[in-house]
Amino acid sequence: MMNNRKYKNTLLIINLLLATCCISEVNAQYNPEIFGKQRVQYRTFSWKYYDGSNFRIYHYDRAGRELARFVVEQVERDIVAIEKRLGGLFPERINVILYNNFDDFDQSNIGLERPSQFSNNNHAGKVDVVGDKLAVYFNGNHNHLKEQLRRGMAQIVMERMMFGENFREIVKNMVLLDLPRWATDGYVDYIVKGWTSEDENEWKNMVLREDITSKNFIQVSTDYPRLVGKAVWKYIETQYGENSIRNLLYMTQVKSGLNAAMKLTVGQDLKTFYVSFIDFYKQHYTQELTRYDAITYDEKLAGIPAAKSNERISRVFVSPKGKDIAYMIHRDGEYEVVLEKTNLKDGERTQGKILKSGVLNYEDKGDPDYPIVAWSNTGFRLGIIYKENDRIRIRIYDANKARVINHIIPKNKIDRITGFTFMEDDEFIVFSGIKNGQSDIYEYYIKRSRINPITNDSWDDADPVFVSGGSRKGIVFLSNRPEPLINIKALPNELPTGNMKAFFYNSTTKRYQLLALTENFEGRIKDVIPYGMDNFAFLSDISGISNRYVVMFGRNAQNMDSAYVIPVTNYNNSILFQQYHPNGQKIIDVVQEKDTLNYFFRPAELPAPWGHLTPKEVTPNTFVENRLDKAYLLKASGGTGDDNVEMQPVRPAASDFFDDNDKFRITAGNDFQTPFNTEEQYNIARQEQQEAEKFAEQLNIKNNPAEQAGSARPTFYDPVRRAYISDTSVIYVDSTFITMRSNAARSSVKIDYLGLNLDNSVLFNKYQSYFHNMGQYPNPGLAFLVVGGLYDQFENHRFIGGIRIPPSLRGLSYFGRYENLTRRTDWGFSYFSSKNISGYNFIINSNMPLEVQGNSTSHFLQFDFSRPLDKVSTIKGNISYRQNQMTLKATEFYSLILPTIKDHWTNLHLEYMYDNTKMPLFNIWNGLRLKIFGDLMYKLNDNNEYYTLHGYEYRKTSYIANLGFDIRYYKPLFRTSILAIRGSGAHAFGSQQIIYYLGGMDNEMSPQWSRGMMPTEYQNYAYQALVTNMRGYNQNVLNGNTYALLNTEIRVPVVSTIFNRTTNSSILKNLQLVGFLDVGSAWEGLLASRERNTKRAASFYWPQRPNTPVVTVQVAAENQDLIAVGYGLGVRTKLLGYFLKFDAAMNLDRNFKYHISIGTDF
Repeated sequence: MMNNRKYKNTLLIINLLLATCCISEVNAQYNPEIFGKQRVQYRTFSWKYYDGSNFRIYHYDRAGRELARFVVEQVERDIVAIEKRLGGLFPERINVILYNNFDDFDQSNIGLERPSQFSNNNHAGKVDVVGDKLAVYFNGNHNHLKEQLRRGMAQIVMERMMFGENFREIVKNMVLLDLPRWATDGYVDYIVKGWTSEDENEWKNMVLREDITSKNFIQVSTDYPRLVGKAVWKYIETQYGENSIRNLLYMTQVKSGLNAAMKLTVGQDLKTFYVSFIDFYKQHYTQELTRYDAITYDEKLAGIPAAKSNERISRVFVSPKGKDIAYMIHRDGEYEVVLEKTNLKDGERTQGKILKSGVLNYEDKGDPDYPIVAWSNTGFRLGIIYKENDRIRIRIYDANKARVINHIIPKNKIDRITGFTFMEDDEFIVFSGIKNGQSDIYEYYIKRSRINPITNDSWDDADPVFVSGGSRKGIVFLSNRPEPLINIKALPNELPTGNMKAFFYNSTTKRYQLLALTENFEGRIKDVIPYGMDNFAFLSDISGISNRYVVMFGRNAQNMDSAYVIPVTNYNNSILFQQYHPNGQKIIDVVQEKDTLNYFFRPAELPAPWGHLTPKEVTPNTFVENRLDKAYLLKASGGTGDDNVEMQPVRPAASDFFDDNDKFRITAGNDFQTPFNTEEQYNIARQEQQEAEKFAEQLNIKNNPAEQAGSARPTFYDPVRRAYISDTSVIYVDSTFITMRSNAARSSVKIDYLGLNLDNSVLFNKYQSYFHNMGQYPNPGLAFLVVGGLYDQFENHRFIGGIRIPPSLRGLSYFGRYENLTRRTDWGFSYFSSKNISGYNFIINSNMPLEVQGNSTSHFLQFDFSRPLDKVSTIKGNISYRQNQMTLKATEFYSLILPTIKDHWTNLHLEYMYDNTKMPLFNIWNGLRLKIFGDLMYKLNDNNEYYTLHGYEYRKTSYIANLGFDIRYYKPLFRTSILAIRGSGAHAFGSQQIIYYLGGMDNEMSPQWSRGMMPTEYQNYAYQALVTNMRGYNQNVLNGNTYALLNTEIRVPVVSTIFNRTTNSSILKNLQLVGFLDVGSAWEGLLASRERNTKRAASFYWPQRPNTPVVTVQVAAENQDLIAVGYGLGVRTKLLGYFLKFDAAMNLDRNFKYHISIGTDF
């Protein structure tokens, strides 16, 4: 037993040592300028939670209670199905953080990579602990919330399956596994949603226009990781069977690489696989074109370029006049509304941006809903609803009056708007919106800013459209309500997860009775429009391709209006959007053809008596999991347009829980199909019944064949409805929710990451004491850095602590930091203590320097704050106290003369930071980041100098003021190569100053010091800092209280740029070639002076002894021109987890110098 335990402990130690060398990258720098993004909080949350058997659901406000109930029910239903599908297990408990809407979710700190010298820089040896929580939000559609839950749970199971459940497995697999994003993101999305019609349409156009080939697979999979990944998993399942997916994941873990797993699973390496993968889709889509109808049209209105990888075109609207087009483009966190005018006769087009908002952020997908656009029925008004500065705004462009009308909806009126339409009166709109955790339909009078609810229930309502013509005038909207009635109260066990169906509301009579337009249609529905005088049409992808379906009307047995649906198109490409043009009775279709979104006018084929509409036979798509076999497509047996038509279902509906092969499948619109067989299903139902019976006893409900009081027949238990039913009552028993009680949330912490690595960076503060280091810059040597991070379940409170231990065990450093991110103004405090034992050059009475041994210690305490302006820019500041102390060792003679030297300083630091960058590959950035900062340091000591004025002595104030900037820009070049430019500079002034040493590299392994330029004594320096990169020179080639530096690099990842391939080898994957040019200068004073620089000389003495030396030599300062230029080539790669850099540089004197360093580039 003891031997077994010793063996396990030995394995743990070995894994920790492997983590030290083999996991991640060292990313420390001499100048620790911290960049990063942040979230903007507009409110605080009072969290409560429900505890389930496997989940803890956090919610807030009364509105979140009902949403939390839905989540509790849903996740407990899905957990076993996901484990069955993925073959992995859940952790003991998962925390689900539930937000009432996207705006609240967007404020969350969950998943935010907080900028820090330790957490943000990803040191080698850093192990991120696999997560056990997921954050979701309600967007007005419960099915969307269900999809988020399933995706999050699948992600957690996959991570635990791939990386392990305990620390040893996590360390081992993170060392060996380095999966591309398309493999992980695509897999999770494919498991949750399958291959959808949207995927099919986008992927087909990409393949047919040859945007993706086996040669550019790497680039395209980087731009579209989710889509490409889903296409790969779909191909593997189609060609090699469903079990091949699970086998491939298992072999990836066993063989610690995707390439080796591919060879064993599908018999091909990755390069060969890419070729067969692309060829398969090209052949399939080419052949499939003949199975569908070609798109026919009368006129082609216009065409706009399809969305790029960083873009999303959310909606396209053509005005009722038929000439103006408005569409929204979302791009990198920003959005713009474009208005385009088209002349059909000569094809002339004019375009303008009428609204642009948002914040440019390469890592932000932007708001999923806003802006929302709608035309008035006359076509003379265009309305835009958007959100800015946490306020919902309505902007209306009035062409008749040539003015712009702006309104702000009060925050207490509505939380979020999801769609709107103009009514017959342009001053009156109807919108769907979220308030108190539920989505409803509202009337809004623009002039009076008055809102009236039309619906007020727990069912989802969305996308209202005004219709007028014939016998019907009102609005059509989508809802998952089970009956055609307004304000239906949900039963205690009823969850609003049904498919969205179309309903008509009469705005004239305002009756509570609705007209169900698609009651028996089981597919997804969108874009409901009027079609002719009395009919409607909508789009649905029930066949796998989004086609148009027309709603017809007949009479039921009660002689009431009853609707049925017929298909009228069978296109080979999905119709993305549609509109009805009443003036010419035409339909406007928006269809993507290769790389263009085309707008087509086509005549509306009207039903009798206005026309001769004939149904189309819809061809099911063989790739998309269509539901034609589960839909009630009702065809008329006696012709179309007959009021007495007999309605028959085309195909019967199949079970939602089982199919012939008992195969588990996750679809977007339905609950999971259970993986259990009939016996297992019976046991579960029996267990649920026993639980319900036990709970019923607590409610004093009798469950026996005997007659009950007030019942004409015995009560029986319905396991589907989870209710006891008699002829007089239905008593619902919900054993998973009714017995739960909401509890106030308490903070709990968990490990975020652990790190153990070698490090030689300056921690916390780049300014080192000048006097206490005897005018020498203390280059940190390699030392062991142990660091760990904690956070609470909402990631609002974060803790970092660590210790750095040099190999000699002399000079220990330790630190701790706390951050509070609860409110918009973030704050925190830090403590850092360091000790350095080394030799110093000590000068007495202007004699030669003597080397003495001493201890230099520093204690640093800092309070900091930051106020984000948006996600990419912020105002930051800190107030710090610092104590510097230098003590000569007792073995030194001068320790008897000189006391311990101690300084006390305070510092006020303010800065503006902007960071809009992303890192597509390691050490490869795109975007812009900058920082402008200022420092004011004040010395608190009593031993400050005095001066005399009018006979009185006054203490001289010892202070330092410092201003500086750091700007970095990264421009993509060819494939994955980039141009990186950094400009930086600073100037210190005051009674004491900071000296900047120019030269060398960040984290250089063997830095060398140049003594060719000594600082001027009258400058009275208090602190010192190293300025890099200045390749081709030693440190201190130039110095002064002012510096300016320009670095230019071209970084070329060898494998992905030159060979356009991927590799599992960490060395080859991260191999980069760099060409660089460094230009810099440092000088004393505000403006550079060559005359002042020539007076600076270095003194050398021989021999070194306390009395007067025999020889004294003064050498003129190097670089009389005050300029340093270095240029050359470098190579970088990752070895044993550390990013190693080798640079060969030539300077102005045509001297070569080589630099070896660790850590990423700027």
